[in-house]
Amino acid sequence: MVKSLMQKAGDGLEESKSNTTHSNENIEQSIGSLSVHRSPHRIIRTTDDHMSYQGGTHWSAILENIRDIQDFLEPETDTIENPTRPYAENASKCPDIAINTHRALTLADVFETLPPRPQVDRILYVYFSAKDTRNPIIHSKKINREYETFWADPSSMSFLWISLLFSVLYIGSCFERAMSAGVPDSVDASLQSQFLTRAAEALVTGGYQKARPYSVEAVLSFAYCKFLQKEDPDADACMVMGIAARLALRMGYHRDPRRFPNLSPFEGELRRRVFFPVETFDLLLSFQAGLPPIINEEECDIDPPRNLSDEDFDEDCTELLPSRPPVEATSMPYFHYKSVFAKTFRRVMRHALSVKSPP
Repeated sequence: MVKSLMQKAGDGLEESKSNTTHSNENIEQSIGSLSVHRSPHRIIRTTDDHMSYQGGTHWSAILENIRDIQDFLEPETDTIENPTRPYAENASKCPDIAINTHRALTLADVFETLPPRPQVDRILYVYFSAKDTRNPIIHSKKINREYETFWADPSSMSFLWISLLFSVLYIGSCFERAMSAGVPDSVDASLQSQFLTRAAEALVTGGYQKARPYSVEAVLSFAYCKFLQKEDPDADACMVMGIAARLALRMGYHRDPRRFPNLSPFEGELRRRVFFPVETFDLLLSFQAGLPPIINEEECDIDPPRNLSDEDFDEDCTELLPSRPPVEATSMPYFHYKSVFAKTFRRVMRHALSVKSPP
């Protein structure tokens, strides 16, 4: 009887061991089927203009590869309702450590600081005329339409756009003061400082960390302002630039727009134009601070921007024109070739900062 029980127990143990082995094999096969490279990646838009890139290691991407769990979940759409907070930019009462302000900005504050429109127009003209400040992140035809809308209906423009405007005014006023020292009606140092303060306050009020339209452009421009300020640029400008780089990665600027059909050709080309100054500025300021850059080319597959002028494409275009020959003068070849050199310099810099000996 004892032998019979022992035999049955042994048979049960073998069966249990066999089932466990079979179960482990199934688990291993399931885990093996998960691949970061095969996982979906996408750009998600929400109803409050939040934009987020989801790569292969994002939890939602991993869940899509687990079919047993996916059967119990409702399909996720690209539009996510977020009724908790409207787009009205409410600044947090907690101070923003990086931007160094927590004050909420109002439209009354904006127009209290802005000079008369003719003077604003003149500063913008200086900004767009100076070669040193000509930046591809701003599409001249689009910004002109938004600028007219701002004066006609200020409340229709986001505070992130207003932050970009103040940063542009600060940069333009720096060059105006340098070119017209002593000329009447030029921007004085006090007003110039107010431009920078308002740019920071508008960033916080607009919720720049929410990955909204103009988040990257506004933070990038503010970082350039901090660099021009020459007050410990190693710390301040590098920190703000790090935020711009992280925002660009979070919003998927490092992935080429052709992978995302929900982006228009115009949006896609502007994203290419924005990313290259981001990665170059991130590299140079990190080098100046002796820190490794945030952006790594191994995670980026974005194509360089085409050699097109702002007149070659606009928001209503359905297809981009072919790139102009490199010999045709636009502002883009400079940024294209600079980015090529930046990729090489980044590898040299990572090697110089590496704590491991080369093989």
